[in-house]
Amino acid sequence: MDAKMIKNVMTVEDLHVLARLRGSVIKDFWDPFLDPRHLTASGVVINTSAGPLDIAGETDELGVWEGDKGWPAEYSRFILNSTNLGYPNIDPWQEAKKKGFIYKFHSGEEILDVQIERMTVSQFHFGEHTWDYETDSAIILVLSGGALAVCKVGLGTELLRISMGDSLEKLELPQPDSWWDHYDDLEFQFTRKRERFSVSELLNTGDGDAVHSSNAE
Repeated sequence: MDAKMIKNVMTVEDLHVLARLRGSVIKDFWDPFLDPRHLTASGVVINTSAGPLDIAGETDELGVWEGDKGWPAEYSRFILNSTNLGYPNIDPWQEAKKKGFIYKFHSGEEILDVQIERMTVSQFHFGEHTWDYETDSAIILVLSGGALAVCKVGLGTELLRISMGDSLEKLELPQPDSWWDHYDDLEFQFTRKRERFSVSELLNTGDGDAVHSSNAE
């Protein structure tokens, strides 16, 4: 039996939005509901000299695998610059300013590259490969003075985390696939793989536009 494959990755249009950030300068990032202790929220705005980038987390049901062991009822994805995301009854920037939730870490640094961390979770049933799930787990800005990433906290939640490092090598990202740590047994086993790609590399290979598509391989 062929293994199921489902991809939940950003579209080519999303990748082009990210690619346009190269060469710009980061100014600040903010959200009116950003948790100052952990720098987590369901969305964040990153202001750059090329304009703002609005990144939100969203969850949706994955009915095609509903009931499969080791699979959450919902899956998470990145939404970029959506006009459907808003804050009723408040001015979000003014609210963030009032709360002191506008952060200027790495302000003035050039964005040298934009990378995507992409992970694949595979399930095996009594050793037989049954499915693969591929998703983008972090958007990484490689800066002239370090790195800043917007990361999924989990693969089944809309919550995002801002992670920073003095260099790309020192950047520590959460492990959203750790959900599967407790599901290995004699019947089911799970493997996980993480890779990083430059957005320009993904655009050159055309590896986008595969959001929520299912096929057999």
